[in-house]
Amino acid sequence: MLYTECASIPTDGFSNKRMMGPVAFVEAMIRMSRMKYRPEGLIRGINIFLDDLTRYAVQSNAKEFRHELTSDTFAHVIDRRCDDLIEIFEYWSKNGEMSLSHWTKFVTSLGLVGDKSRLGVKRIPEMFHAAQHHDDPHADGNTSQKRRKTEKVKDDGEFNDSHTESMSFGEFIEALATAILFILPDPYQPLGSKFEVYLLEELINAHSKYTVSALGGNK
Repeated sequence: MLYTECASIPTDGFSNKRMMGPVAFVEAMIRMSRMKYRPEGLIRGINIFLDDLTRYAVQSNAKEFRHELTSDTFAHVIDRRCDDLIEIFEYWSKNGEMSLSHWTKFVTSLGLVGDKSRLGVKRIPEMFHAAQHHDDPHADGNTSQKRRKTEKVKDDGEFNDSHTESMSFGEFIEALATAILFILPDPYQPLGSKFEVYLLEELINAHSKYTVSALGGNK
């Protein structure tokens, strides 16, 4: 109810769903602080609320997010759209690996980042590196071994895993899902639904148009 009252439909024509911009977000925070700390007064209540909020604001939820990516619901989406996803990945990658430059060209060329996008340019390398599974003990062994060959080695002989060279197909799916969450932030729409809707309504068409225009030339 609070989200519905504060959010509004964007005027940029990119979506017909209610979104919460910065002003609406601040309004929602003030309303929540009043609901929880009304006896403290407006200013003190907001300060207490912000203290509570910041304790949880900058925390990684990578485990929960990756768990959702491995759910049966999301797996069914990938199964249904596997052919399209593989075609897109193979077109924009090289030898089964997508470099940062490939990823950057992919998201910028297909409109994930642009005038109407809510995904900032600075997020492009962040998503690329965050999707790496080289430090995940549950990652595929062959993928991990292949990736270690491309990682830079520190002076002490350890692998510098802060910036790996490329993404596998599975990592590409994770990075793409992250990008879609920025574009379709509705918290009440499941991740699998957002992923499939954006794939069908935007990404596949954008990829097809790009490949047609690129015929006879280099990507």
